[in-house]
Amino acid sequence: MFPKAHAVEYLLMAFRIAWFQAHYPAAFYKVYFEVKNEFAGVDFMSFDISETRKRLDEIEGKRHEDITGRDRHMRSYLEIRYEMLERGF
Repeated sequence: MFPKAHAVEYLLMAFRIAWFQAHYPAAFYKVYFEVKNEFAGVDFMSFDISETRKRLDEIEGKRHEDITGRDRHMRSYLEIRYEMLERGF
């Protein structure tokens, strides 16, 4: 059984993350890409907005069975990167 207090803590963390993303976006993006540095060898941070969208479309165009765990993680990174570029950072 999943404890209610644990679920509440997950919810509070989600609110904290969303608050920082809304009120301190530059700091949020900086910390996000420093802490979640699984793709250190990948040069996706140098992509412009069109290249980022192209890479996202490539991943989203794959069949569900063909999407690997690496693709799922890369999609998350690219989505945050795309949002950052859309917001002008």
